[in-house]
Amino acid sequence: MTSQELYEIVRKEIDVRASLDPAFRYAQQKLDKGNGDFTNSDECSKVLSTILGEQLAKHILELPPDAGRSEVCQQLLKDHFDKVSRNFERAQSTVDRGKGIDLGTVTPEFPAERAKQVGHSLDDPTVPDETIQRRCQGAVTNVAKSMHDSFIKENARVRNDLGLKPIIERFGSMPCKWCADVAGKYRYGEQPDDIFRRHDNCNCTIIYDTQVLRGKKDENGKRTRTWEEINPKEIEENAFNPTTFTQEQARQLEQSQLNQITRFTPEQARNLSLTTGQNSGIMNQRGGSMALENQRYGRNKDTLVNKTYIESGEYRRKYDNATENPEVNKSLYQCAKQALRHRSGTVLEDMYWFDAKTGEIILEVTDSTIPRGIAYTDRIKKTIRDRTDIVTLHTHPSSMPPSVADLNSCFDNQYQIGFVACHDGKVFGYTANERINERLYNMYIQQFVTDGHDEYHAQLLALDKLKQAYDFQVWEVK
Repeated sequence: MTSQELYEIVRKEIDVRASLDPAFRYAQQKLDKGNGDFTNSDECSKVLSTILGEQLAKHILELPPDAGRSEVCQQLLKDHFDKVSRNFERAQSTVDRGKGIDLGTVTPEFPAERAKQVGHSLDDPTVPDETIQRRCQGAVTNVAKSMHDSFIKENARVRNDLGLKPIIERFGSMPCKWCADVAGKYRYGEQPDDIFRRHDNCNCTIIYDTQVLRGKKDENGKRTRTWEEINPKEIEENAFNPTTFTQEQARQLEQSQLNQITRFTPEQARNLSLTTGQNSGIMNQRGGSMALENQRYGRNKDTLVNKTYIESGEYRRKYDNATENPEVNKSLYQCAKQALRHRSGTVLEDMYWFDAKTGEIILEVTDSTIPRGIAYTDRIKKTIRDRTDIVTLHTHPSSMPPSVADLNSCFDNQYQIGFVACHDGKVFGYTANERINERLYNMYIQQFVTDGHDEYHAQLLALDKLKQAYDFQVWEVK
């Protein structure tokens, strides 16, 4: 393989994967339509940066050291810079138009020296192949992400010189201590020295705002067309400062927010296990008696199953390669068919636990009377305790993707892999290597629903957003 061939392969794979990424498509569509802002251009940059690092790591070893690895890396980074430039210009135009100004976009210099350094590191013959691949996913991705930051930094500087007094803002979901120390809102010139720096795997968002005027409030608290300058002290008051709650305060806060976001009845809300440091999940796993599945549902309440389809070869083939074990795949298919026939037209679920080595059924629950939930009995908890060789399958009457509660159950109970058989014929697989903040998940869903997405796609977008900060995988089995 030549360096040009490697470049073409990776470039095309970046484009294909980006076109299939829900978060990227959403942000890019807003930019293309002329109503996207810096958070959208930043989202596109971060998704493309991650894909670039992953695809380069996947193929870099196909080219020997000193055979063009560095050149391929540098060209891919230059391509990424051009994409960031185009998207940032669209976002800047939209932001300026909303404020009644038209200053254009300043393009910073391409970081040629950093690109050269990281490219040369991939030609190092003294380190193992795994190190080269880690550099692709670490250093190369980091350089790519920092390009959007350089556009923010340069354009904020120019606007500050023109007297617009921009505000620099850095924020992120579940930031590390280093990021939390520099996160916040700052008048330009007062920001921490390191606010534009990133560590490997950093997913913080860095943007700026030039809003210095706003309408004065009238006696009823409404904004008028009489303008006033924003008090600089408010910038400090609105800065990002992580708040530490007691366990009881956290429980009350999350109870209140989840009630608002998911519109649960009081009885349903009481049954939920919230994230306050205690065990929680789809079905209150090992830490308690029972909890409803913490999942949102769409408007279509029809849970009838097309029984002809689930008997078809097309549906059966979905399970042929679900895992690497044919016996497990066979059991998954048979139990999925049985569960879907059993629960067709209801909002009740069935669940199965399989031995990952033999495919044999370890446990099954086919008599649950809990709407969209499964009770973890003492017998279940005792059987799965300390086992790490379990594959699970459960049904979703409303045909939604795996929820964060499903993922947390997978992690808490050390399941190898989980599957969801939806009543509309879709099948999803999922794995999880850490617990996920359920409140953050619900807040993302609320955001995407507010932006006009239906419940199904809002869940997919929320999951994709969470992938940037948490170690889990969700995919549709086809």
